[in-house]
Parts: sequence; structure tokens; C-alpha cells
Amino acid sequence: MYRVLLVDDEPIVLSSLSAILPWDLLECQLVGTASNGMDAYNKICDEYPDIVITDIKMPLLNGLELIERAKKLDADIDFVVLSGYDDFAFAQSAMKFGVKDYHLKPVRKEELTATLQKIIAERRQKEQALLFQERQFLQKLKLPLQKSFLFDAFNASGLSEETLKRYTHLLGFPQGNVTCLIASFLEPAFLSRFQEEFYCCIRRLPIRVLWPAFYVTNSFLFLYTADDLSTGDQLQRFVKSRSWPGQSVELECQFIHFETITCAYREIIRKISRYQTIRLINEMQPPEEILNPSLTAHSFGIAYSGWESLSDQYEAQKLIQDTFAPVADVDTAILLCIRLLFSSPLFSAKEDFDFHTLQLLFRSSTVEEVQNLALRLLSGRLPVQASKCGPQKATLIPRVKEYVNAHLDSESLSLKWLAENQFFVSVGYLSKQFQQEEGEHFSHYLNRQRVALAKKLMTSYHNSNIQEVALLVGFRNNPRYFSQVFKKYTGMTPSEYLAGQKEGAS
Repeated sequence: MYRVLLVDDEPIVLSSLSAILPWDLLECQLVGTASNGMDAYNKICDEYPDIVITDIKMPLLNGLELIERAKKLDADIDFVVLSGYDDFAFAQSAMKFGVKDYHLKPVRKEELTATLQKIIAERRQKEQALLFQERQFLQKLKLPLQKSFLFDAFNASGLSEETLKRYTHLLGFPQGNVTCLIASFLEPAFLSRFQEEFYCCIRRLPIRVLWPAFYVTNSFLFLYTADDLSTGDQLQRFVKSRSWPGQSVELECQFIHFETITCAYREIIRKISRYQTIRLINEMQPPEEILNPSLTAHSFGIAYSGWESLSDQYEAQKLIQDTFAPVADVDTAILLCIRLLFSSPLFSAKEDFDFHTLQLLFRSSTVEEVQNLALRLLSGRLPVQASKCGPQKATLIPRVKEYVNAHLDSESLSLKWLAENQFFVSVGYLSKQFQQEEGEHFSHYLNRQRVALAKKLMTSYHNSNIQEVALLVGFRNNPRYFSQVFKKYTGMTPSEYLAGQKEGAS
């Protein structure tokens, strides 16, 4: 569903548009309405809409100012402008900001519906292109993710449910029954021929391949799902019919059935964990050899036991440096970082790590870049100390507040920006967490902090230049809007506040 915000200072316009537009047919969700530009801007910060339908002439912040400011928060928002004035200059200015359409009031339902349909069609086209890129990218990710999964599976503590949830999403693990085929007595000399003939065979069968086959000393293990019960018979006939000159013993075939993919992987890992060398067998690729980390001298492992007690940036930096110290190549560094994301107790499965985070990781070209990204991810999840924020909390929200308070001069602060660029989680997750823990919307917290800093600048530092104060608290070139926000939270304008301070001092 596409998220839509309606903005107009006429209540009758808001109520009529809310009622007449076919939201469900458009696959849209009306996430809110606003009667002025200030309220609209706050709701954009909190509700991260895809589309905003807004009036031009409104109190506190007009439509053009709203669009300009909101585009700095999120350039992907599509704006539709409504106006009671046939004003070409306004329309021209609106189009300069990338507004999708401009309608004169009273707007007809059919016209606005057609505009929304056009915007949604364009967004879907972009999404399809991004989805195609994502699928291509995930194909490149598959082998590193599979390796990371194996490293975590071989870990002494085994695979936790949260770790499995992460891998399930990205590797496409299915629901329902799973079958493992085991071909025994397959000698290494014949593995290449068997691989070629086996994958040629299964291309003709109605099965879903779940994973590269595993090969350990003379055994070939293959996981799949199939609706047709005769598939097993066909695979058995194929395995039993393989025969090559020099083969010392006939191949044997066995099937093990599992109720879930989790049960299947745990049993397979148990079977292969005693072997030092494991090969992953993919179609049309040379076998990928993996050394069992639990049986090798150095496993590039991560000791998670001390992570939850980390308390500051220095400790985090030292831990990351120690973890990455033995790593000489970027591929191994990426593998380590994946394991950090997927298995560390500091990262909750609820955080919903997205495609964007993995893209950042796989664009890294040096070990140092991977290490720096790992440090950023870890630092955002360290518990904030009691001396700063009351009792320690291991959630993201204290770190969000800490980041916001240190960057109040930034005009681009929003939950969406923080989620995508600083904490690498979904904006929906971050928004829900913030409201649960703070009991208020993010925009209210942000405005309160900005106003508090502005008062401090005017009082403690005797700064009477309102335009400069507006700049220092994130309002850039809009001191008028700063004054309106200041008055909303204090009951007086900055000028009145300064005058009161001078009277109190005299």
C-alpha cells in the first residue's frame, strides 16, 4: 500500500477528499491529514508518506515551503498541488520542485484519481526495476551468505532461531516438507562427471533446489522440495544407473524426509560437521571448498560472549579491530561482517535488515571499508550509559536520541533518513520502537530539542541573531518557520523570548 498524506487549511476539503477518493482501489493508505504546513511537515517526519496532496496557500508554512523542506528529508516523495488560485507563477515554482501535478480547486474526483493512478504506475515501474536489480544482487550474495550460514551452523552453540530467521528471508528457505537425497560411495575422481549429469537430470524434474549440494568424503547430499512423489523414484534411478570405468563400488541412494527446513539443516550439519573439508556443489560451477571452522586452527570466528557488555565507542572499536585483525582479503571481511549482522546478540531479528545495508557491505572494496561499516553498525547498538539516559537500554532508541541531539543543526533529520543512513533498519521498525519507548512522535521530540537548544543559545551565549540561531538548530534559511515552531512550543516568538530575558536581567 502506498502511504498518502492530505494537507489543506480548509476542513471541508480534507473531509471530502478523505471520503471520495477510492483508496483501496488505488492500493493507497491515507496515513493522515494536516491543516497547515507545520503540522504537515511534522507528519511527513513521522509517517514517511509516499505521496503528499497539498494546498499551496496555508498558514505557518505554505505549500511551496513545505515541498522544498520535505524534499530535503526525502527526495522520493511525490507531491500533488491543489490551489484555489489560477496563478502561473505558483504553478511554475511548484514544478521547479518536481511536483507531479497541479490542480485548481474545486478538483474533480476523476482528475485527482487519474493523477494518483499515474504516480502509482510510475512508482511501480521504478519498484520493478529495483526489484530486478535486487534479485541480481542477491544472486551474487548467495554464495557468501551460504558460507556465512555454514560458519554459524558449525559454531559450537549452533543456529539460534533469530539467526535462522535472518537467513530464511534472504536465502528463500521454503515452508513445509523438505527431502535430502544422499548418494553414497561417490569417489572424488568421479565427482565432476556426477555433478554435470546430476544437474542435467534435475533440470528436467519438477523440483525446487534449496541449496548447493554438499560433498564430504564419498558422500553427496542434496536438499530439495517436490510436490510429485514420483520425483524421488526418478532421482533414485538416476543415481543407481551411474557407472564409470575405474569405479570401485556401486553408488547407493538414500532419502531422508523432514517436516521443516530447520530440521533438515540441523540434521545435515550434524552429519557433515565431523569432516574437515566440505565442498559446495553448484550447477555449472567448480566445487567451492570450505574448511570446517570448528576443526581448523583459525576459524575467523566471532566471540559473542563479551558483546552485550560493551559500553562505549572505544571498546567497540577495539573489539572490531581485534575481530578483523587476522583478515587479509575483502571477501573474508565481508563474510565476517555478515556473521556479525546475522548472529550477534546485539542485532535483533525484528530489526529487519534490508537490501540497502547489504548493498553498502558488498560495495566495500577494502577490509578497512568493511571494518568501518561494521563499527558503524555496532556503535549504533551499544547501550547508552545510565549517567546519560537513566537505566541502560540496549535498544536503538537511546542511540537515535543521542545522534539527534548531536546533529540538531542538520535539516535532513527524519526517522526515514536515520533508519536508512545511520542505523540500517526499516523505518517502520524504528518508528514503532520510538513511539513505544518515548510515548511521542519523533517530530515532537526533534522540535522540543531544537527549541531547547535555541533557548540555550539565546540565553547562555547571548545570541540575539534569530537568523543565525535558526541556522544552528536546523532551520537553515527559514527563520520565519523557526519562529513559528518556537512559538508553538514556548508560547512566544524568539524576539519576545529575548525581550523577556533582557527584562529579567535588568
